[in-house]
Amino acid sequence: MKEAVTQGVTVPVADGLESLRPHLRALGFLMLCPDGSWSAGIGSPNWTSIPDLARLRNQGSRASLLLAPFPETDAAPRRAFLLHCPKVLQGSLVDMYTELPRLPRLRKSLDLDRDESWRTGVAACIRAMRRGDASKVVLGRQRRLTLEAEPCPLNLVLHLAARHPGSTVYCVRLADGSLLAGASPEVLLERRGLRLRSDSLAGTRSLDGAKSRGELEQELLASDKDRREQAIVSDSLLWHFRNAGCVCPETEGPTVRRAGQLLHLYSRVQGQLPDAERFWRLLADLHPTPALCGDPRAASLSWIARVEKRPRGLFGGIVGLLEAERAHVAVCIRSIRVLHRSVIQFAGAGILAESDPMAEWLETEAKLQGLARLFPREKG
Repeated sequence: MKEAVTQGVTVPVADGLESLRPHLRALGFLMLCPDGSWSAGIGSPNWTSIPDLARLRNQGSRASLLLAPFPETDAAPRRAFLLHCPKVLQGSLVDMYTELPRLPRLRKSLDLDRDESWRTGVAACIRAMRRGDASKVVLGRQRRLTLEAEPCPLNLVLHLAARHPGSTVYCVRLADGSLLAGASPEVLLERRGLRLRSDSLAGTRSLDGAKSRGELEQELLASDKDRREQAIVSDSLLWHFRNAGCVCPETEGPTVRRAGQLLHLYSRVQGQLPDAERFWRLLADLHPTPALCGDPRAASLSWIARVEKRPRGLFGGIVGLLEAERAHVAVCIRSIRVLHRSVIQFAGAGILAESDPMAEWLETEAKLQGLARLFPREKG
């Protein structure tokens, strides 16, 4: 096995991905799944709008990309979009290593949410939670980065895959010409035949501090706050699996999982559907989970609208690959929106009644810094 290191990162290369370079202008989407498979849509895409995610159905034998934004209210239909490309190329990762082309340098960054205002909103939410308004609310903030040049989508995907092994890596060319790209450590719903899997991820520790990974893992597993936050997500997923009629649904975990420079509590929920048709209703019912929204959903969405000054759009939404006998749908976290030299980031934190606004701010900061590291900083 050959191995090379660039900017401190060992880089796996996907078999055949370099052949996509002549098609970059016509690249509709590119997705790398944790199982090592990759799919790329080539050619002018055809977008199909689905007014309600619950109406989604199998699109036949060809692979389609699914996108759904974060809902602004609980009453709003779960809108979705399908991207069809004339040609879909697929392959798998191989044990080859190479040096990556450098991504553009970071020129400057600007917080789109003032720290004091955001923390004041979080504090108000915490007071309401102590009165019983909600058990968990996920509140986020956004940041704009300015680069020296527009990044190449293929280079962006390869850097994301290198820094976030085991995550779902995606890059989608949207209708306005911008790119939605990210490395999601959280699978909303995966189907192989009738077998289902969903990830429960919550609680965060950063590896950038002085503590060792072992110390941070023990800290996460011993934290009542983090375990309760994660249990809210796991319990909700398990309830939805049972409600969909899944056979013998079960939860494995929690354990600790690494995602880039962050550690999270992680559980896997599994089950088997009695028939494939129920998959679509389950997918619609799960989105958005308490990991991205909170619990209960209606109260959480109300607080999100109050504290977050900008609509999330596709941040906190879902992205996935749909095929005839399988589907892989991830949540849009650890994601960026790129238009020319401008990059918008989003990061959220799970707020509980015992949360500290400054600690939650620092958690979102660690998540924002993780993706900002893709772009080397200008010296000086």
